[in-house]
Amino acid sequence: GDTGLHVSDGDYNALFWLSHKNYRFASFPYEAKVFADVLPVNDGQNRGFLALNHGTLWWAPLKNPESGWFKRSDTPLTAAALIQADGAKRAAIGFQDGFVRIYDIASGKIIRKFYAGGAVIKIMPLSERRLAVATATGLSVVDVAGQRVGSFPGACSSAAKVGDLICVSQDQNGEVLALHIDD
Repeated sequence: GDTGLHVSDGDYNALFWLSHKNYRFASFPYEAKVFADVLPVNDGQNRGFLALNHGTLWWAPLKNPESGWFKRSDTPLTAAALIQADGAKRAAIGFQDGFVRIYDIASGKIIRKFYAGGAVIKIMPLSERRLAVATATGLSVVDVAGQRVGSFPGACSSAAKVGDLICVSQDQNGEVLALHIDD
């Protein structure tokens, strides 16, 4: 069978199919051929997907994926989430060096950058004003400007948002903590 990249929205509507047989990957750098995470975007202004792996971030508009932007990083990319900030959909990308960069999806410009406290494990939108960032040194709740408004110490090995709870797995003793974050 044919293999490739299939991107759907949250309601399982197909947004994009990139076939390995029928698409010329030669126009993209080698790193773009394997993705660790793919985030579909369909917000009225932008329709396409963000794909990332260890060292690259790619925005591909559905009408013409080659017209999007492509960023390389010497610092490994470790987490990604779509957030609502400044009245528009943005991409929050976490890096191994502890920084989170907020990208404008259409242009690829970095709108803001902030230090989250340690290697970023997971980024979870909480509201239009706040997001939770799980790092190697703890969990931080930050506003969309990157200002820390709360924190919980302890190395995180993984994290997930479940309803209004943030579940955090901590390495040192294997416990999973469920934290309620008030907005």
